Amino acid sequence: MLGNQNNIDKLILYLKSNCFPVQQIYRILPNKNQCFYHVLEDLEIPQNRIDFYTNSLQQGQYLLVINSTESQIKQVQAILKFLNMVDWEIYYTPRAYQVNSSNFDDFTLFDDSTYSMMLN
Repeated sequence: MLGNQNNIDKLILYLKSNCFPVQQIYRILPNKNQCFYHVLEDLEIPQNRIDFYTNSLQQGQYLLVINSTESQIKQVQAILKFLNMVDWEIYYTPRAYQVNSSNFDDFTLFDDSTYSMMLN
């Protein structure tokens, strides 16, 4: 999901309050996307979407990547609908769970400390 910082943070707060596992949420900050291209390639995201996401990050958008199971996708979809967030995509890939936080070293892994900071 692409969005401004406020919308992305709002979504993360709702996910957290609905007991979504935060270790599966990655908030990718604008202009910190040097390795991001390769992570999306590894997830088998189509090339035209990789280009779109990379361009959007360079223009200041935030990207939220959620690594989830089929049942968790339904939970996320319900929250997105509740928040009237319509600009998002789902990619099914067998490699999704091969991505872990070490692949996102240059990005923000959303964790409890980030959540606490956002509430203050």
